[in-house]
Amino acid sequence: MQRYRPSVLGRLTRILLVAVSVVVVFYGLFVWLDWRILQTMYEKKAGIDWFGTVFYHDYTFIVAGLLSLLVINPRIGRSDLWEVFSATRSYAGAMYGVRGVPSFKLGRASWFFWQFLKWVVAFLYIVPANGLPGFGNVTIVVLMLMNGIGNWGQLSRVMLLPVMPASAAELKMFVPTMEVQYRLFFYLCASILLVAVIRMFLKLVRDFASVRRGSWIRDLFIGLSL
Repeated sequence: MQRYRPSVLGRLTRILLVAVSVVVVFYGLFVWLDWRILQTMYEKKAGIDWFGTVFYHDYTFIVAGLLSLLVINPRIGRSDLWEVFSATRSYAGAMYGVRGVPSFKLGRASWFFWQFLKWVVAFLYIVPANGLPGFGNVTIVVLMLMNGIGNWGQLSRVMLLPVMPASAAELKMFVPTMEVQYRLFFYLCASILLVAVIRMFLKLVRDFASVRRGSWIRDLFIGLSL
């Protein structure tokens, strides 16, 4: 039987953290220099605020920051992704006959750091896309909303259009609401549902790796019913 060596894992983890930190620092400096050059060039040659134009007057960062909150686990000390990692790690150790595989638990400080790290990764992913993958540009929808386009009072009527068709004049009147309020409502509901499905899938993997027979079957049926 193979014995587990925590010191090797510790050294590899520290090396990986240092390498990632160096890459992040250099990439951050590169992005800052690139943005600075573009801002100066467009401002001097055409009088255009490049940063404000490309990032929708900072709404890109506001929307990304709010959407990134979806990856945070509201239960302090719990992390579905971390639990899947620990469960699959223990399962792999049992499969290959490795004894003494330690199980790492998240303390309060580790939990806050892990949630912050997930938020940062999600933020950096959402900023270039101005939204979640497959949902289109939501930042421009929020910008139109802040500029007073559309009417929240018409949202319920727009949602009833499949069963209560509107006239041509009404449809023309509903277009701003459909493009702003309806799209934003759909985006938020779909995003929350997507996160719920991902969390359910992670629970399924965790329970299966932990050999919780009744639990993973229950998770499977709950996931299929969503």
